[in-house]
Amino acid sequence: MQRTRKTLTTKSRCYCSVFGCSNYITPQISLHIFPPDPKMRKKWSDSLQMTKPIGRGMRVCSEHFVKNDFFITTEHSVRRRLKRCAIPSQKLPGDFERELEKIQTISAVNETDMLNK
Repeated sequence: MQRTRKTLTTKSRCYCSVFGCSNYITPQISLHIFPPDPKMRKKWSDSLQMTKPIGRGMRVCSEHFVKNDFFITTEHSVRRRLKRCAIPSQKLPGDFERELEKIQTISAVNETDMLNK
């Protein structure tokens, strides 16, 4: 009797681990692992306000870095590489919470205006 091996296909994707961000890898968005250097890893963790330990599968998407954090690549290059000194500084969890507060405040003001008319 000959055994056949079943191949399992999964549709799992790696997502960005930053609170409030649900990005995953696309042609426009790249995902980056946490740096192996403990000091840089701590800087990333502090910047991203990570509350849980950083696991092996955790990634940060390119949306959290400025353009200068990446090596200059040719226009035909698909892979985006981060510089070793890069620290996430864009669309951070605190920014997300402040934006949510703004939206809630604007909604409350608009609701009050509607009631006063």
